[in-house]
Amino acid sequence: MSTKRVNADMAIIGGGIVGLCVAFEAQRRGLSIVLADSSTIASGATAAAAGMLDVLAERDAHQALVQLVQHGCAYYPEFIDAVEECSGSSCAYELKNTLLVATHRDDIAYFESLLAIQGKRGLKASWSSARELRRNEAHLSPRAIGAFVAKDDGLVNPRSLASALSNAIRRADGV
Repeated sequence: MSTKRVNADMAIIGGGIVGLCVAFEAQRRGLSIVLADSSTIASGATAAAAGMLDVLAERDAHQALVQLVQHGCAYYPEFIDAVEECSGSSCAYELKNTLLVATHRDDIAYFESLLAIQGKRGLKASWSSARELRRNEAHLSPRAIGAFVAKDDGLVNPRSLASALSNAIRRADGV
């Protein structure tokens, strides 16, 4: 193993989505960075991630966590715009609704309580009947009897985001 002395304002260990995001934001704030990973950048969990950006379809989430997630989701489009501008690459980000599909009447009771809680939290959600589901999602199981619809969730391709972040970081370093 070789060693090399590097001077930087910040050392970031790990080249997955989190490490790349930290590196990108640090550079945007004028810090010099060194990013280290024992493997290929974004080859671990990032390569296997689904990329769902969910404002929490959880009934029991603590309000502080809900507020943190809401803040993050509100900031995300601006972050994606900055990454795409700095990298010249697409992050494959889009807003999507999330469906939690009911297949049993007990599911309906759970989703009705979730809908009430999400409304109190100020989150956009609705109920979709079986008829609406069939019209909008023709390939769902015929057992589907309705769905909780979480609005304004997002989806990003983690591999595209990692590639764009890597490009932006290299461009900022003049590489």
